[in-house]
Amino acid sequence: MRRIIVPAVLALALSVALAGPAAAKTKSYAGEVAGGGTVGFELKKARSGKKKVKGFTFRSVPIECAEGANTVNGKLTFRMKVVQKQFTGTAESESGGRVRVEGTVLSGGSNGTLRVFGSLALDDGTIGTDCDTGTLDWSADKL
Repeated sequence: MRRIIVPAVLALALSVALAGPAAAKTKSYAGEVAGGGTVGFELKKARSGKKKVKGFTFRSVPIECAEGANTVNGKLTFRMKVVQKQFTGTAESESGGRVRVEGTVLSGGSNGTLRVFGSLALDDGTIGTDCDTGTLDWSADKL
């Protein structure tokens, strides 16, 4: 009896240990910003069940600056905890610009708001001053 249990327990322990890293799931989301531009991010679910948004990006989002209209790109490099299906994050650029993102993760997609403002690097390579996108709605589908 001992000979059967030990190999079975060992096999079970090995299968759990090998499946551990693969048990964390990552889902990708991509979508659009109201008024123009795109968003994307990954939702990572740990084995513990905790979820985090990582790599939130926005591209070609229209922005008004003291110098005129332009577009802006950015990426939040830190992870945002998802609590009760919601996440939020704020970042500041070296040039003094700020990004604020809020979102809700739903079963088939996600939605939220994005605001970029302050002095920041623009898509045309210049630094814009007194820039503001205003608070923009965004939505993203699970890929």
